[in-house]
Amino acid sequence: MLRRRTPVRIHFGRGEMCVLPRAIASVQKGSAVIVISASAWESKKGLIQPVIELIRATRNVVEIRSGSRASSGWLRKTVSRVPVDARVFIGIGGGSVMDATKALAVMSSTGRSIESLLDEPPHKDYVRNNTLVLVPTTFATGSETSQGSVVIDDRSGMRKNLKGPFSLPQVAIVDPSPDDATIALRQRFDAT
Repeated sequence: MLRRRTPVRIHFGRGEMCVLPRAIASVQKGSAVIVISASAWESKKGLIQPVIELIRATRNVVEIRSGSRASSGWLRKTVSRVPVDARVFIGIGGGSVMDATKALAVMSSTGRSIESLLDEPPHKDYVRNNTLVLVPTTFATGSETSQGSVVIDDRSGMRKNLKGPFSLPQVAIVDPSPDDATIALRQRFDAT
C-alpha cells in the first residue's frame, strides 16, 4: 500500500467537483480567480460551469483562459487581471495551468513580478494570504499536491522552478468524470 503524508486536502472520486464551493466557503470574502485551460473548458464545460455559477453566487469571479504553457510573459500580462481583493485561486487543467495558477497566487500575494520571484523566491517563512485549489484534468505531473511551479523564463527561454511551501495548494480535487480521457487509463495507474 502506498501512503503519502501531505498537507494538501485531497478530494478524489467521481462527482467530487461539487465540493469546490464548500471547500472555499470558509475563505475570507474576496474575489475568486479561476484559471482554466481552453481544452478543459471545452471538454468539461457541463461539469465546470454549474460549479463556477455556485461560486459566483457568493463572490466575484474572474475567469482566465490559459494557453498551453506557463511563461513569464503570459504571467506578467495576466496578473493585471487579478483583482486586488483576490482571496481564492482555482486552477483547472493540466500541469501548466496549475503551475500558472500557483505563480499568479504568489505574485498577487507578494506584489512581486514573476521575474523577481524566479530570481529570488519568497523567504521560506513567507505566508500566502490566499487559498489555492487545484483541479487536474490529467494525471501526469502531480502538480496538484506539490510545492513546485515550473515557469518558462522568457528572458532565457529556460524552465525555472518556483519552489517552496508558498506554492503548495490547500485543496486538490481529482474528479475522473466519464468524459475524462484519464478514465481510459488502467486502474493500476490511477490513484486509489
